[in-house]
Amino acid sequence: MKNNLRNHNLGFLRIGAKRQLKRALESFWSKKTGEAQLLETAKVIRAENWQTQKAAGLDFIPSNDFSLYDQTRPPHSPAPFDARPVSGAAR
Repeated sequence: MKNNLRNHNLGFLRIGAKRQLKRALESFWSKKTGEAQLLETAKVIRAENWQTQKAAGLDFIPSNDFSLYDQTRPPHSPAPFDARPVSGAAR
């Protein structure tokens, strides 16, 4: 019987194997590097992620699963923008 099973995953870690995206974002936010460097780091991570998944033998590699936004941070968290509600402000 022919094997008709295919494999895939639902997404891939965006931060990079050595947390490159975290460092690039923090450097950008502190104005130590510019937008071009941040976007280049993101581009390299995306390419590495695709190659890693291809080398692992996935039949279907997810696309459009990369973001500079950290989805694990709670939406009410003030960091990194220090956006805290003003005490007594109208809601």
